[in-house]
Amino acid sequence: MRPILFELFGSQVFSYPFFMGFSWGLGYQLSLYIFDKKKISTKGFGSLFLGIFIFSWIGSKLLYLLSSAASKVDEYAGASEFWLGGGFVFYGGFLMATAFVLIYTLWLKKWDLNKFQYLLPSIAFSHGLGRVGCLLAGCCFGSQCDLPIAVFQHGELRHPVQIYEAIGLFTMGGFFLWKILKNKSKGDDYLLYIIFYSALRLSTEFFRGDLIRGVDEVGISTSQWIAVGLLIISIGFFIKKRLR
Repeated sequence: MRPILFELFGSQVFSYPFFMGFSWGLGYQLSLYIFDKKKISTKGFGSLFLGIFIFSWIGSKLLYLLSSAASKVDEYAGASEFWLGGGFVFYGGFLMATAFVLIYTLWLKKWDLNKFQYLLPSIAFSHGLGRVGCLLAGCCFGSQCDLPIAVFQHGELRHPVQIYEAIGLFTMGGFFLWKILKNKSKGDDYLLYIIFYSALRLSTEFFRGDLIRGVDEVGISTSQWIAVGLLIISIGFFIKKRLR
């Protein structure tokens, strides 16, 4: 673990917020690069990006409170340190950001939902960078293992589960970027993205060792239940669209 990444002008720079900021910056710039390559107008994108950031932040915090905070909900909910610091559950952010995107595009009509496929590489690469930040910060850590690839965290050799997920996300990002640049991207690629990530998250959760994410009595985490639900729904919609 390396929770403090480096010191700059006498101040400590922490790994997790550094990589979080880096990931959002990369996502924004990569999106602009893709729009430029595809000759797509960026009108309305700035507000969309800001809305995704705000609502994903709030959603990830809310699901953390519901799934992981247990008896400390009141304490966390009233603490500015919680809302401005660590403690996120990805799927909470994903679901609330998705709701915002649908309202922004379909109801307010401020942006074309059909262009969302061009954001998929940015989402994947940014999320993968965030997982590298998790590894350095020591959160979302893996279960005990003795494999040569194990990392030492919290007093034990553990699965580098953060890197497992990051590799999967970087692969997804590369795949969707290749589709876009080769003009092979389709309007239903967002369903493929949900399918791929849900399968990835369902798998990597089995190698997690932290219980703060919310685990039920049969050993299934909150994120795994959500992943299963999204996997079933997305596969159904994907098959329906392709048959149509």
